[in-house]
Amino acid sequence: MDSKTLEKIKVYVKKVSDLSDDKRHDFGHAERVTRNAMWILDTLKIGESVDRNLLQAACYLHDVVVMKRDSRNYFSRFVSHFFEKNLNKKYLGKVLADFDLPWEEDQIIAEAIINHPNSIPFLVLNKEKDIYSKILQDADSLDYASSEREVSFGRGKGIIQIYIARKYLSWIRNHMERYLNFPELNK
Repeated sequence: MDSKTLEKIKVYVKKVSDLSDDKRHDFGHAERVTRNAMWILDTLKIGESVDRNLLQAACYLHDVVVMKRDSRNYFSRFVSHFFEKNLNKKYLGKVLADFDLPWEEDQIIAEAIINHPNSIPFLVLNKEKDIYSKILQDADSLDYASSEREVSFGRGKGIIQIYIARKYLSWIRNHMERYLNFPELNK
């Protein structure tokens, strides 16, 4: 993927996230997932086998379908969380069509985004999937349990909800290797 297309994707995701009220899937989350993916490539020394721009595009776009959904009420967030894979299958093609990507790039991005959800808390991993799906899922899982993302779990919540979220994320962090395609990434 060329840098111009990647930049166009970043601008698009920024616009969508600015219009969204979803505090957990904001542009900062997309950027952290992208940084995590680049760190994974470098840590595992597999950068030669992956198109970095294509992986970054998948990282930026991975939650765009969720960002575009109305997440103001609990039911909508619940539906998005449990049915994210199905929502991506249904709506992602319309998003990707705007970028006029070559068929191969379109397929790689779509496959990675469709496969990325459900490692946390459901332990649905991509061990047998392509490298882009594995890296995107792990990059997203690492951010899910990050201290930066923990802040988003507490925004607008009461003290009891914040306490429960912190305990839950602490448990996830202590068992992170269970939620990774590459458990060796857990520090």
